[in-house]
Amino acid sequence: MFFMNQLKNVIGIFLSKLLGLIIFLVILGLLNFLVPYVNQNTFGSIVFFLNSNLLLILLFSLFFCVAEMFFALVFPFSLPAPLFSSFGSIFLVTFIFNVFGFLDRGFSIGLLGLLSGVYVLVVVAVFFIVFVVGYSIVFGRGVEGLKRRKVKKHVHEKKEELEKDKKFKKMPSEKISLKEVSKEVKKK
Repeated sequence: MFFMNQLKNVIGIFLSKLLGLIIFLVILGLLNFLVPYVNQNTFGSIVFFLNSNLLLILLFSLFFCVAEMFFALVFPFSLPAPLFSSFGSIFLVTFIFNVFGFLDRGFSIGLLGLLSGVYVLVVVAVFFIVFVVGYSIVFGRGVEGLKRRKVKKHVHEKKEELEKDKKFKKMPSEKISLKEVSKEVKKK
């Protein structure tokens, strides 16, 4: 049952991301169709920029989708998630730098000269930050999940113990609620 819920979550994430990507591609297709009819140079250059960066957009979308699907799983199965997030962040940072380059070419801001020297440093820093934060989340959730399972096991053991106890004997149709078990555990 638990595995089926996780599988539903993963399938839901995949379908949601796929739908978003399909909508983006349809909009990009419509923009490409409109380029000859729109008499603005800026519009055409934006569409050309998106077309030339389509592979980057698809790659970081794919990596983030796979990462999110792994994050939806329980502890040992979620271990690859930060790795996919880290690689997705490389493509996203590259795309952001390309946006800055596009804006620099369009408006002559002078950003490209400043940013080109720190590109490798930013990519490596973002990769490691996403990597470390991702694994701290995965291991934090893993430890939390183990604690929850231990508590659940302890509560069920206490429930069985209390059901055997004469004081909590009830009619066969009545069962001991978890509230009663929790109260009894707190007393001891």
